[in-house]
Amino acid sequence: MLSRQALESLLDERVLVLDGAVGTELYEQGFGFERAFDGLCLSHPQVVRRVHRDYVDAGAMALTTNSFGANRLRLQRSHLADRVADINRAAVALARESANERPPHNRPLVVASVGPLGVPMAPIGRLDRAQAEAAFREQLTALLAADPDLVLFETFSDLEELKLAAAVLTSLQADAAFVASATFTDDGKTLFGHKPEEIVRAMTLAGAAAVGANCSTGPQGLDAVWERMRRVPGARLLLSPNAGLPRLVDGRYVYV
Repeated sequence: MLSRQALESLLDERVLVLDGAVGTELYEQGFGFERAFDGLCLSHPQVVRRVHRDYVDAGAMALTTNSFGANRLRLQRSHLADRVADINRAAVALARESANERPPHNRPLVVASVGPLGVPMAPIGRLDRAQAEAAFREQLTALLAADPDLVLFETFSDLEELKLAAAVLTSLQADAAFVASATFTDDGKTLFGHKPEEIVRAMTLAGAAAVGANCSTGPQGLDAVWERMRRVPGARLLLSPNAGLPRLVDGRYVYV
């Protein structure tokens, strides 16, 4: 795994081009949103591997693992809570296999994706801090054991949850390289009311090598968010918008 300093040096040298959405591509393969996409790492590894390979062929310099929702709280909805470690290790291994098909000088980084827990933390929700910490620790321990190049905390709306996830990672490996990304509504704030510059400052202080925005309302909707993030001196930024808001057309969600 890269150190924070190594990742910062890399980002200072060049722009790093990420892959696109993994879940959307799995949906296009015929898997519905009612199932846990993370579980496909075990049940349909060839499909997950194909998604990674397609992104490598498209020129991605970093592959995000299919582990966004692979925490105990989300997986228990699909009766996969006892497979947390297996799924996360498999997610890293599948991305690594695809990355290793490229020569060392042109090999994509493997980025371990970690999303929010799916249950709001107290005081807004019913999940207390100890429960949230345990869930992040279980997932991150499994991911680190599989040795990704860095961790991506993505699509967070609650800054406190995002800071907790980062704190758990650094408690497990003090110099672990990670980046952090929040999602924003069309009013330029997260659902919890956090401002773009607030996210950047807090997560840079927490040790993130880069901080930014992902998903949200599409590229145009993030223009103002991006400009506000740029005002934070010395920040390395990440931008990964979705293609807009999906619409249901003939029983399938599509971006139009």
